[in-house]
Amino acid sequence: WEYCGLEVAVANLQWWMDEIAKDVKRDITPERVKKVLFLAKSMLGPHPLSIFNQHADWVHCRNHILDTRTGQKIEHAPENYITYVLPYEHIPSAECPCWLRFIGEAMASTEGSPIQEWIDAIQEWFGYCLVPDNRAQVSMIWVGEGGNGKGTAGRILERLVGEGQHTAV
Repeated sequence: WEYCGLEVAVANLQWWMDEIAKDVKRDITPERVKKVLFLAKSMLGPHPLSIFNQHADWVHCRNHILDTRTGQKIEHAPENYITYVLPYEHIPSAECPCWLRFIGEAMASTEGSPIQEWIDAIQEWFGYCLVPDNRAQVSMIWVGEGGNGKGTAGRILERLVGEGQHTAV
């Protein structure tokens, strides 16, 4: 997407509506173009970067935005000015038995019993990675020999945050 100016946008919109009209057999009038352009106005024009992704407590899922502060589900809308959406839906009732089993095994003592403090820490860290700011001011370093879950946890985190939203050092 790039800013093209109001005249070009109106011409493109008229062309698009004319194409749609061929399929739906409805006349596209200047008044209809004006109404649609009014609805699309929030997407036109250069906008300052400061208006995008303003809500640090929002997690942008495919089906809605989750306000982590209030628990409220917010419908996607152009006026929210979000620039990314996570590659999955928010399903509050979802259970993750494979994940829970994995972290129970990976975050275990040498005797094999899960260490709840470690489990809580990695779950909290994964949650921090889903919000679009860095107010937590924390980082996590995974140290250890191979075969203990670091790579698996990293790949899971990569899938959670979405393609192109991660890096490894």
